[in-house]
Amino acid sequence: MNYWIHNAFITVNGKKMSKSLNNFVTIKDAIKKHGAENVRYYFATTLYNKQVDYSDHNIEDAKKELERLKNTINNLHHSLENTSQETTINLEDYKMKFIEHMDNNFNTANAIATVFELVKEANTKMNQLTKENITETLEFLEEVGKIIGVNLTPEQITIPEQIQTLVQEREKARAEKDWAKADELRNKIQEQGYTINDTQNGPMLTKN
Repeated sequence: MNYWIHNAFITVNGKKMSKSLNNFVTIKDAIKKHGAENVRYYFATTLYNKQVDYSDHNIEDAKKELERLKNTINNLHHSLENTSQETTINLEDYKMKFIEHMDNNFNTANAIATVFELVKEANTKMNQLTKENITETLEFLEEVGKIIGVNLTPEQITIPEQIQTLVQEREKARAEKDWAKADELRNKIQEQGYTINDTQNGPMLTKN
C-alpha cells in the first residue's frame, strides 16, 4: 500500500461514537452484521474527508443500491447472449468523468454517481446495445468494482434442472395469460432460492 487517507470523524445514528454512550461500533462488528463488501461500498459513497454517519439503516440503503448495480450488470450479461442490435453507449464519456472525479481529491462519491448515470442509460437501452458495447461496459464496471472494493463481475450460476423446468412452465403459463399459475410458479422458484426477473430477452434468474 502506497497511500493512507485519514477520513473525517464517524458518528453513529447521528451521535458521536463513544463508549460512554454505549454506541461504539468496531469494524469487526460492522462486517459481521452487514458484510465487508456492503460496509466498503457504503463508505465509498461518501467523500472520505466528510463526516459520515454509521447506522444500520444507512448500510441497508447502500446494500440495496449495490444490489441494483449488480442486477444491471447481470441483466447486461444476460442480454449479451441474445442481442444483435446496433445502439451504443458513449462509454468513453463515463470513463473520463469517473477518472476526473477520482483525480479530484479521491471523490469516490461523485465517481459512483457517474457509474449510476451509466447504469440508468444501460437500463434504458438494455435490449438495443451491440455485443461489443455491452462487453466494454461490463469490463469497465468490473474495473470500477476493483477500485472501490466490491465484486462487480457478472454472476455465473448453474441452474438446477428442476428450476429450469419451473421456469419453462411459468413461461408457458405467461404465454397462455394464466397469471395466477405464473405467480404460483414464481413463488415456488423463490422458495427454492432463486429470483426470476422478466426481461425483453426472456426470464433471468439470480440466486438469492
